[in-house]
Amino acid sequence: MSRYSTFKYAEDKYGASSLTTLLWGLEVDWDDDDVFDGTNEAPRMINMQTERGSDYLISSDGKGFDPVGIGAVIITLDNYDGKFDPYNTSSPLYGYLEPGKKVRITVKNGSAGSKYSVFTGILQNVEPLGRRETVDLIIEDGWRKLAEDDATTELYQNKTADEAIGYILDAVSWPSIWGSALDTAPDSIPYWWATGKRAKSEIEDVVNSGLGNVFVAADGTFTYYSRQRTDDAVMVLTEDLLLKDVAMPQPWEFKRNLIKVQTHPRTAQSLQVIWTLQETPAIDDNDNFEIWTPYRYEGEEVPAIDVATPVATTDYTANTNEAGTGTNKTSDIAVTIYKFSNTSKIIYKNNSGGTVYLTLAQLRGKPINAPDVGGIVVEGTGYDKYPRVLDIDLPWQQNYYTGLDLANYLESFLNSNQPFPTIYVRGRPTIQFGLELYDKVGLKLDTWGIDLNFRIGKIKHRFMSPTGQDVLTEFKLFPVYVPVVSDYWDLGVDELGVGTYLGV
Repeated sequence: MSRYSTFKYAEDKYGASSLTTLLWGLEVDWDDDDVFDGTNEAPRMINMQTERGSDYLISSDGKGFDPVGIGAVIITLDNYDGKFDPYNTSSPLYGYLEPGKKVRITVKNGSAGSKYSVFTGILQNVEPLGRRETVDLIIEDGWRKLAEDDATTELYQNKTADEAIGYILDAVSWPSIWGSALDTAPDSIPYWWATGKRAKSEIEDVVNSGLGNVFVAADGTFTYYSRQRTDDAVMVLTEDLLLKDVAMPQPWEFKRNLIKVQTHPRTAQSLQVIWTLQETPAIDDNDNFEIWTPYRYEGEEVPAIDVATPVATTDYTANTNEAGTGTNKTSDIAVTIYKFSNTSKIIYKNNSGGTVYLTLAQLRGKPINAPDVGGIVVEGTGYDKYPRVLDIDLPWQQNYYTGLDLANYLESFLNSNQPFPTIYVRGRPTIQFGLELYDKVGLKLDTWGIDLNFRIGKIKHRFMSPTGQDVLTEFKLFPVYVPVVSDYWDLGVDELGVGTYLGV
């Protein structure tokens, strides 16, 4: 018999279970209209496993922070009648069984209890097991969309991380049915743009540069917490509420005593030519010549601000002869430009009544370059005997002194023995489903001598019975750090309160 087949705390010092009947909801927007029609597939659920969040605060190799993983669910359904068989023309879902459909999973703690979101995401696959016996639904949360869609924006000046994230979400058409909740970030980014990478990477670069946190909530909301966030513990967890199994890594596993930080100061140059056409194309009457124009400065591709709309004669000319002689037809050229952060699309239309040659085409703007990388090294106690390195690149941290403050903050935090416990809960729905990623919780484990606040880094649920009445939940916890040096305050507690920014 599995060790989890009975509740340990119902038999020994861990006290009685608060288990009630769990009422599950599994809704799929089969017709893809962003409306859940109330159809509940949960009565067919046989098994479910979910996970969201990060396994570690920093990567195991010390190269930056551990990224938030793509949340995933595997649900096994009874398929006795072939309802989830895409080849079954008698199924009410025939023609609708395909990836890309939105899914939400909820649970209610008894008929009179609270209702909780468990997972929201997109159906990735329908995997049959046997001939109309069972079927697995593979579902992933919104991080999957962000990991697959490229994000490109124009260049913005003096934007905060939350504003930048908003532009990225807009660039990939983040579903409005999920929405977003973004803290106001403490730092302004002098020059920012989405570079065309995957949206997930773009967001991680922005968030990490300010030491914030980001996640997709159980209800699908894209959520950003700034490093200055002040909140109270939503609940206190004590040993009588938990299973005996507490995983506690050795304290040195996460210790770092040599912090290397790279910042990237950027400078705007004067207005100048940032692109020139190196050919003389012919344009037939009433035809278009379309071209993309990467911006360049000192031989390197760069972003630019204040890109000027091309001016006739100054930025483009047209003539009836390729050599620039003959009749000047510049006034017969119509120009349309679409400006982006590091390139533009320009369309030249010939309205002259005959073929012309584009004898000059250029674009002017103010290039943004990064003349130097601000390398910062903070050496903590013990690095000379047993170096443990954290090497982190902050691509959107353009203030060297803010980068230095952040490096000092990280050294103070990581050069001490911080506990990173993993705890398990079973038969307590209020705890299991009432907590969200990066919620602050108090944890009091007398056996371990722990009485501290933590943030929830990862949440996993697993059915221990076919009906979903017995669920095992795993929480990975990350320590909440309050700097002890005199240059910092405990935000929301000390005199300067919530108006104080941490480490800047």
